[in-house]
Amino acid sequence: MKHHSLRKTMFFLVLAAGIIPLHAEVKLSEIQPQSPPIIIRNLQRGVERGDTDCMYILGTHYYEGKWVPRDGKMAVKLWRMAANRGDAYAQLTLGVCYYYGDMVPLNYREAVRWFLEAAHQGDATAQFSLGLCYAEGTGVEQNDEEAVRWYRLAAEQGDPAAQYSLGNCYAEGAGVEQNDEEAVRWYRLAAEQGDEDAIDVLIQCYEEGVGVEKSAAEAQVWRQKKSVAAGARPQSPKPPEQDK
Repeated sequence: MKHHSLRKTMFFLVLAAGIIPLHAEVKLSEIQPQSPPIIIRNLQRGVERGDTDCMYILGTHYYEGKWVPRDGKMAVKLWRMAANRGDAYAQLTLGVCYYYGDMVPLNYREAVRWFLEAAHQGDATAQFSLGLCYAEGTGVEQNDEEAVRWYRLAAEQGDPAAQYSLGNCYAEGAGVEQNDEEAVRWYRLAAEQGDEDAIDVLIQCYEEGVGVEKSAAEAQVWRQKKSVAAGARPQSPKPPEQDK
């Protein structure tokens, strides 16, 4: 069974694309019509006021080198400021940085610590990330039951990577009682959101009659959906190089 990797399902490329949390986008939209120097100045003033949205946005600008010199250390400093003030998205971002050793020394335990902070605030991506860490024994002792617990929390919030991973757990009997029907239920939920790995498994389930009634017609329906989704998918941006 193919398993998602953290790189595939995390927002590593989201950072490179400059995508920021919705609540922070609203704040940025209030100053966006202004010139870049004024925007940066206003963000800096927001940081001085202790505004975590401004900390996160300005950190992203430093990460990208957008309107400021590219500076990974400054990006991490600003994200850490926001994370220490309880910003879940900044906590998740720091977790990703430590997981890959991107702009900070690689440290899986520190990655888990920040994922946990964000996960306790209900962040689905952080919850999925914790599930993956427990499944792989990365930064924590390997524990399939804990993996399932975190996958489920994220899956119930609609995270497709977590839904697919939870389906794998049911298919393999890892951390839960083996149940093909339940596996298919979670695969379908992920597939309906366009998760290609889930679609592939669902096609196989229909072809072989695993967890569902065997149906070549249904398998073909999902092949067509995968083809349509692949044709509509934009190319992922290439992350900028960063100084460690």
